Amino acid sequence: MGANVQTISPCDAHVNLTDADEETLSQWMYSDTRIQISIASRSIILVVGVVGNGAFLIVIARVRSMHTLVNFYLVNLALADGLVLLQHAAVPIINYSLLGIPSDGNLLGSPGCMVTQFFNYLGYFTSIFLVCLMSTERYLAVCHPLRHLSINTKSRASKLVACAWALGILLSACAIPVNAVYTKYCIQWPEGGRYDSLPTSAGRCAPTVDWASYAFDTIHAVPFFSALVCNALFFIKIVRNLRRRQAIDRGRGSLQGRRMVHITHQVTKMLAANAVVFFICHAPFQFLSLCILVSTLASLPLFADPVVQGIVVTTSRILVYVNSAINPIIYNATNSRYRRAFIRVFACSSPARREAAHSTIMAPGDATIVATDRSVEDRLDDDKGGQTSNGSLLLNGTPSDGVSQRSHHTKL
Repeated sequence: MGANVQTISPCDAHVNLTDADEETLSQWMYSDTRIQISIASRSIILVVGVVGNGAFLIVIARVRSMHTLVNFYLVNLALADGLVLLQHAAVPIINYSLLGIPSDGNLLGSPGCMVTQFFNYLGYFTSIFLVCLMSTERYLAVCHPLRHLSINTKSRASKLVACAWALGILLSACAIPVNAVYTKYCIQWPEGGRYDSLPTSAGRCAPTVDWASYAFDTIHAVPFFSALVCNALFFIKIVRNLRRRQAIDRGRGSLQGRRMVHITHQVTKMLAANAVVFFICHAPFQFLSLCILVSTLASLPLFADPVVQGIVVTTSRILVYVNSAINPIIYNATNSRYRRAFIRVFACSSPARREAAHSTIMAPGDATIVATDRSVEDRLDDDKGGQTSNGSLLLNGTPSDGVSQRSHHTKL
């Protein structure tokens, strides 16, 4: 038996759930499965993400040798990841703690729906553009080092990052019509038990027009799949170039050659690790979103059991949020310079060990290698502040969320 919806004042509509079945009730309250999968996992992701990204920003701020153009991009990516964690981990947890039921924009009405929807996607779109921007920069640095040196300046990097945020803002604005109409529902719950403590009203946001969801699903998918193709092409060329140079440097048999091989291995590992993590975390949600869109347009259910669909959609979202939390872990796991910088700032060790970590952030001989082959590791900032250091390559980024899910539009 479904819910009985009637218009009533002061609410926009009234929902009578006194005789509703479990499936209908699950649309208006958190099920035990949803709490265990969604709320608990978001709490863990939020803690890991805040600690990791916060520590990364502190390291960049305190270690002067980490003030590079590469890390300038990574700092902006950490800020975009922070938006994702705020909107899709912190806000849902707060809503669950305060209300106990899914509710959109309950206090701000339609403006709340629009603002929430905008920030739901700002971090995602911006991180996609930052990922593409960094992969392009790395492609130029590895495959066209001379050209890269002539254009790789702080002013250019600042302009490119500003463009990434501007494009993120533009595409996020396109998401506003998807959740711009606010409806306040007064709810009549079944008597007794767990229903007594639930609030008697909830807000829901809806599209301004039905086709807005279909249009935005297309807009939402284009940046991801474009980034997938472009990054795949760039990475293939980068890895081939690095392997060719690795073979040449091994043949030299010199100390410089051996150090070049070591640096090449680090850059290659970071390329592979970040690429795999990024696309593994984002691909399930993107493919699932397109499948749900197609099945809705064809009037064919994608899942026979709505509970299974909810679990699959929630899990695919959580993978996206995981990507925003684990990037600092990837940096430390694949690049020794980041590990040494983190040790210098946070390790509970003797002053002598911290000084040793400081002295090895740029190990002896690195300056020679950097000057010899800029495509593998950027230069240290000089007094004029025009160049970079560090051979780190980032491929990671992030989407968003909405607690409620429409059959024709899979939200982040």
